[in-house]
Order: sequence, then C-alpha cells, then structure tokens
Amino acid sequence: MPLLVDLPPELINLVCSHLRSFETERVARTFNKCLYPICLPFLAHRLSMQRNAKRMISIFGDVSYTLGESQYRNLGFELKHGPFTSPTLPNLDYLDLKGDLSWLTPLDDLTAKAMQHHQQGPAASSTQVDDLVASAERLSLTLPPEFVRFIRNKELQYRIPSSSASYFKLSTVGLIKCPASIDGGVGGYLLRFLCDQQGCGYWVLYLAPGIGHCVLSMALDPQGEDAYNEEEVEEMVDEEVITQEELDKVKEEGVPVALIGSRYVFLAGASFEEFLATMYFEERVQMLLCLLDKVVLSPDLEEYVIEVYSGGNQGAGTVEDITT
Repeated sequence: MPLLVDLPPELINLVCSHLRSFETERVARTFNKCLYPICLPFLAHRLSMQRNAKRMISIFGDVSYTLGESQYRNLGFELKHGPFTSPTLPNLDYLDLKGDLSWLTPLDDLTAKAMQHHQQGPAASSTQVDDLVASAERLSLTLPPEFVRFIRNKELQYRIPSSSASYFKLSTVGLIKCPASIDGGVGGYLLRFLCDQQGCGYWVLYLAPGIGHCVLSMALDPQGEDAYNEEEVEEMVDEEVITQEELDKVKEEGVPVALIGSRYVFLAGASFEEFLATMYFEERVQMLLCLLDKVVLSPDLEEYVIEVYSGGNQGAGTVEDITT
C-alpha cells in the first residue's frame, strides 16, 4: 500500500481538501517536507481563529463550565466518568468552523414549537445593519462576516433556541467604546446583540482594531436606555470604572463609552461563530432535558455530546506551534 508521501502533490492536495482542519493539522505536524507546505494553505482560517482566541483569552481570561450530575446521567453517561467539568471553552474542532454557518440547521419540531411563543422578531432592520457596517468601517473595525450574515437573517436567528427565552436584539445605540478597565486599554468597542428575557444577562460582540473579536457576557446592559445619563457617568468616574480622560477622548470620537465595570464581564466565546455554535448545541440539549423524561438525541446532537462531553475529540494543540 503506497504511503501518503508517495502520492503526487496534486493527489495529496486533494486528500487534504477532504480533511477537517484539525486533521490536516495533524498531517502538517509530521513536518514532512512534502506534506507540510501542502497542508498550510488549508490551515489559514484555523490559524487565524486560534491566534484570535489566544489574544482574546489573554485580555479577558478563559472560562470554565460544568454539566450537572443529573444532566450527565440523563444524557446516558456513567457517573464514574462525571459530572463533566472543563477548565476552558468547549473544543469545537470537530465542527470545522469556517464562517459559513453550515452547522446551523433547522430545529427539531419539538424544540421549534416550544420556542414559537418566545420569538421577538428580527434582531435588526436592514437599515440598522447597513448603518452598523458603515460605522464599523469609519472606526477601522472588521465585523465578522458570519455575524453580519446572521444578524440580517431572521430565519437563522430563530434556529438558535434558548431555555431562558433569550432573544437577539441589536443595540440601537450601535458601537460603543469599551472602558480600559475592561480590556486593559486595548481600545476595543462593544455591540450588544443578545438579551436575556428577564434582564439577567447580556451578550456583546467585542471588536478591537487590528487585533480581533470575541463575545463577552455581561450582567448589566452596557447599552441600556438609561446608561448615559449624567449622574451615571459621574458615578462611574468616581468609582474609577472610567477616567475623565477616556470620556474626553470618546467625546471627540463621537462614540459613547460603556458604563460597566470589569467585575460584570466574562468571556463567552473566543469568536462569534464559536459562541453561536456552542449556544446552538448547548441550548438544544437543555431544551430536550427539560421537555423529555428520556432524552433521545439527533445524530448531530449525539455527536456534539460525545465530542465535547466525553472527550471524543481532544483537539490537536494550537496551529501556531507548527508555523514557528
């Protein structure tokens, strides 16, 4: 049987084109002089996203999450292997995220019916999104293409369930400046796009010029209707959440600053697509756990549970290691 390295370059290229990115990385990690240069072009997006994740985690820190004992049992796992706890964000390598949202398929009938009464219309109008894109360009910010596509498409938004009835709603305030107390003075901007129905949590897109983006969760709405009254601003300055220098600078820029302290902010996703995919699968699992006495998982949910909760895919390390 011929070895992969014995094949003509065009055939090796064809093989790599059918591999998932983390599988291609494993091939590249052999550092074989024939395979390595062929693999690298297929890793461009993965490399970019891993570098982005590394930057965002360095700014905001990593997060941990746990699957409760009863949930672990109801999903068919033996308790001697759980409950599940991870010291970091979920490893979604197996999905091979590339920004096309191909994994975002319609909900099953049971979940879709349960969510019907909680749907609150599109997250934004076309005009609002157009204005956002123009505003981002003026500030030298790059909105993730998958974010723009998603926020324009009501059908895609309705495919994301929420056991707490959270809903997608783009802030009418638009982009606002992130306080230095939150991002260490990187100079990023915030955009709220998801709200908890009872006002217990908010999720925002964080964008830093020339650096990258991520999704942050916040206990307070940084873009609420009462966020910019003078008394609130003075209080934030007194508490050293923001400085007078920051206020003066954003006034010149014409962009308001978020009036929220770092103790209310946590990393929720190292990229928008990673956050969205995690929410999509996690909330579908939670909905089934709530709606059914005996959980029956669809093939894609079963794959997610196996890969994420039982370590089916441990990943392959960071791509940056193979390019240095």
